[in-house]
Amino acid sequence: MKNRLLPLWGFALFMALVLLVSPALVNAQATDSVTVADQDSDGSSVTVAGVTAAAPGWMVIHSDDNGSPGPVLGQSAVPAGDSSDVVVALDPPLEEDTALWAMLHVDEGVIGEYEFPGADVPVRDGTMVVMTPFTAAVAVMGTDATPAETEVMTDTAEAALAETEAMTETAEAALAETEAMTETAEAALAETEAMTETAEAALAETEAMTDTEAMTDTAETYVAETATMTETAEAEVAEPTVAEPSAPEVLPVTGGGLGSVGLALPAALAALSVLAGGVWANRRRRG
Repeated sequence: MKNRLLPLWGFALFMALVLLVSPALVNAQATDSVTVADQDSDGSSVTVAGVTAAAPGWMVIHSDDNGSPGPVLGQSAVPAGDSSDVVVALDPPLEEDTALWAMLHVDEGVIGEYEFPGADVPVRDGTMVVMTPFTAAVAVMGTDATPAETEVMTDTAEAALAETEAMTETAEAALAETEAMTETAEAALAETEAMTETAEAALAETEAMTDTEAMTDTAETYVAETATMTETAEAEVAEPTVAEPSAPEVLPVTGGGLGSVGLALPAALAALSVLAGGVWANRRRRG
């Protein structure tokens, strides 16, 4: 009986060992992998769908360099085992659709401090680096706007357009007012010039009249002097002559009874007539 039980105990022990080792073998075959798909992004981050790491490490996003991994854009720490939806922030952010690489790195330097280039090198599965390429599509701002947002943007644009038109009308009105003021100023300038010419003509006429008045005053003065001389001469003629006792009864004839005064009177009258005629002719020309 005992001999029959020994093979059964041995078989049971073998199966127990197989059951204990199988999970470890399965886990060893399932480690170090990255799963990521093409995705839409706002440009500031991307999401890696699944990461399996044999040891704590880093989920690193590299830019694309002609079909190969390029510079690092961002990284996030991952624990040993399976992780899902790992978000990695990008610096600098993406501005357009971009090809990227999701690569698993180790954390073998200072734990929790990303050191690459340095100790935190990429994880390899044999000779292959554990990585996967994908594309992040960056949405252009405003292209996915809702109808309500579009309406608000339209209203804003229309308000800005109306304001611009109002400003244009105001500027045109100001320009028209400026042109009107310019025309008014030009008319006032022309009127001022005309008034200046009129004033200059009046000044010239006044100066001419002043000269005529001076000549008139001179003529009047001369006439007054001539009248005074005439009165003096008439008075002398009218004054009776007192005869002296020794004088003869008949006076000798010497050339006229009025003497020099009688000769000066006709000459003064003639000169006065000539002067008055000149004054009259000068006024007639200016009139």
